[in-house]
Amino acid sequence: MLPALVVGDYFVIDTRAYTAGRHPGYGDVIAFHVPGQVFGQPATAGRGAPFVKRVGGLPGDQISLATGVLTVDGKPLPPHPVGEFAAPPRREQ
Repeated sequence: MLPALVVGDYFVIDTRAYTAGRHPGYGDVIAFHVPGQVFGQPATAGRGAPFVKRVGGLPGDQISLATGVLTVDGKPLPPHPVGEFAAPPRREQ
């Protein structure tokens, strides 16, 4: 699967998306903070380093990743192409 977001992309985060009883679902893109010391990185503004990830499993799921295949509860997830990807040209520095 190709990335939906690449370094340098801008995006908007709705901080109210999962309020009023709504919860993330499979394939959702979520943003969260992890304390910097978890990965040996400096914390950003006291909240930890920001992470943006796609949801691959939900509470109670048994998840495994082997040879690039994600399995949920013993069933391999089929790949979902996200379209064609063309890397931007590299800038010489």
